[in-house]
Amino acid sequence: MKTSEDIYPYAYDYIIVIFGGIFTSILYNLLAAMLRAMGDSKSPILFLAVASICNILFDLLFLIFLKTGVAGAGYATVISQGISGILCLCYLYRKFEVVRFQPGECRPELRQCLRLLSISLPMALQFSITAIGSIILQTSVNALGSLAVTSVTATQKIAAIVMGPLESPGITMATYCGQNLGAGHYYRIRDGIRVSIQISMAYCIFSILFLCLFGKYTAYLFLDASETEIIRLAMQYMRVNAAFFPGLDVLFILRNSLQGMSYSFMPMMAGVSELVARSCVCILFVPVYGYVAAILASPVAWIFADVLLISIYFLDMRKLKHRFTPAAA
Repeated sequence: MKTSEDIYPYAYDYIIVIFGGIFTSILYNLLAAMLRAMGDSKSPILFLAVASICNILFDLLFLIFLKTGVAGAGYATVISQGISGILCLCYLYRKFEVVRFQPGECRPELRQCLRLLSISLPMALQFSITAIGSIILQTSVNALGSLAVTSVTATQKIAAIVMGPLESPGITMATYCGQNLGAGHYYRIRDGIRVSIQISMAYCIFSILFLCLFGKYTAYLFLDASETEIIRLAMQYMRVNAAFFPGLDVLFILRNSLQGMSYSFMPMMAGVSELVARSCVCILFVPVYGYVAAILASPVAWIFADVLLISIYFLDMRKLKHRFTPAAA
């Protein structure tokens, strides 16, 4: 990824620890998704809040008192994720009797396994494709030097905070659409998607105004006020990407909604179009136009994905309408 030599050892130490503890992330995400699917969306966020507090405390322990370096931040993350996963497991087992294994139920059923794989593998590939696009973008940024790397890293941390509420409606719609598809409520799916987009657009307006007016002060959480050039670059990146949040909002909601309705292949193809667009910008334009092109890489990718997702959404909703309307009549 053309990582600078001065930060390569730190990146290596951190990623080895994170990969070594990846089972803790799988444990939490799997069980949290099961809780949400059974209608309990509050407990996973509560356990995640506990994990976040633990993460901060372990960061202080490993970095300040034990002085384990960057790897200590990885240890803190892995242990905290493990705590949230165990809390989900204990709560799920105590509250929902249906998930308690009975004798003979641990034997895998080939038909069910194939059904799960047919839905989950395209989703997994879609997430992997998105991650590959992020790696390509990071590679391009790394080639621009340490100032660009630092500014993008700080901006991505701020964006992660701001975009959390933007992603939540999409995650909600995956469960919502799956439940209503099973119940045969076509119109609830359509109305739910429309309302979720309206709510998210209102948040987009708020987040754009917040980042434009107060983004500089938010950057002080991660950057020193004396680093004026890095802050300038971070603000430029932040404001341009924020202007395209409505497109990202549509991407989150439609992609998750289609996946919730078991249409997992086309969302994956939207991820492919996103990867192609981001790669073209990074490979063709970043070497020529530098940091400005790197800023536009993600917005261009979101737009390309949206074009495909919007088209597929209307086609699939038309199919659902024909599928359920006669039954309702």
